[in-house]
Amino acid sequence: WRADARTRLARVMPITLLFMLGTAGTLWFVFGPHRGSPTRLIAAAARHGLLLESGKKEEGWFSSSWRSAKLSLRDAPGVTVEMGMLRFDHWPFVSPQVTVSQAHVRLRGEPVPLLAAITRALRVELAEVAVTDLAVIYEHRVLGRIAFDGVTVEAAGPSLLVEAERAHAGGLDWPDVRLFIEPRKDMFVIGWGGEVASARLQLSCFPPAGGAARWLLNVLHQPVRPLLGRFGWDLGEAFAGAQVAGGISLDVPDDPAEPPRGRVQFVFDGWPLGAPAGSKAVLGRSFSLLSNLVPAAYGSRWELPRVAITMPVFSLVGQGHVDLDRRPALALTAQGERVCRELGALLPPSPERDQVQRFLAAQPNRSRTSAVKPPLPARLAVQVRAGAGAGYRPEWTYRPACGLAPWAE
Repeated sequence: WRADARTRLARVMPITLLFMLGTAGTLWFVFGPHRGSPTRLIAAAARHGLLLESGKKEEGWFSSSWRSAKLSLRDAPGVTVEMGMLRFDHWPFVSPQVTVSQAHVRLRGEPVPLLAAITRALRVELAEVAVTDLAVIYEHRVLGRIAFDGVTVEAAGPSLLVEAERAHAGGLDWPDVRLFIEPRKDMFVIGWGGEVASARLQLSCFPPAGGAARWLLNVLHQPVRPLLGRFGWDLGEAFAGAQVAGGISLDVPDDPAEPPRGRVQFVFDGWPLGAPAGSKAVLGRSFSLLSNLVPAAYGSRWELPRVAITMPVFSLVGQGHVDLDRRPALALTAQGERVCRELGALLPPSPERDQVQRFLAAQPNRSRTSAVKPPLPARLAVQVRAGAGAGYRPEWTYRPACGLAPWAE
């Protein structure tokens, strides 16, 4: 009997041990340390300044998810992330994976501290993260609200590549936006359309200093028509050869009660001026525009209090404004004068310059006591209206003098 018992025990023992090991392995596989990985990840993220506010939690054996969760950055109160679904997959022997669905990022404030905080957060490697349905809204007290839909973010060394299916700002709308964000010491440079070194539009953002932050938009020399096409303005085939270069600078005070201060400076080449026949010698086809920039009472309008237009012959001074609402538009007026001697020196070689020189040669010598009045100066004025759907309509007023003939109608 004892021999039979030992035989049966020898047969049962391996099966029992195998069953116990299998049960322990199954329990470890289901309830092992991997079940605590979401908690450990959240704690590790908090140590890096990523604070998660959990929503409604749903737990499974190998995944945990939260609905309506929120993420904020401890060092950047202007950054908040709302997530429709946050899911942690924590399989044994596999690194945890995080999936974020329907994410909405809201940014408020100056871009430099925001971008610095976001760049630091993206460099934290806690788990493999996949994000779907990402939208970003940036709000600024000067620029208003800029929305990006269908966003993807990719790190390229110290830089970020941000692509969006569409962007909206006031009445402006852009499809297929591609931005390169590159840190440079304590500032950031954003290139639109290509890497920063080759981007035709470059926005440099400087940190607050001396009570104000500075933005500098640099427009590299490029064709006008495709540039304005991004803003919904198509000025037609007449602008096929027109070129533009220049920039806009904006100082934003730290004190919200103080208005921002800006400056606009552009050079236009090959620009069709829409003037009558006979105006080429007087107007040329290149000019520069310089103006200060001040926001109006409502956010979508910017005033140009003093516009200076420098042309080959005339220098015009005036004022204008830019509207960036549902129908972006530009309006300005400017005027200037030239006396005969200035016309004779500034006009290019042309019949018009010959006429002025003959006129000057025919004038009697005048002394300070002479009763002969000097001839009236030539006067030039322009009024410009341009905008989306309204085209480009300059209206010139010209008073010829010094032997010059009127323009043809």
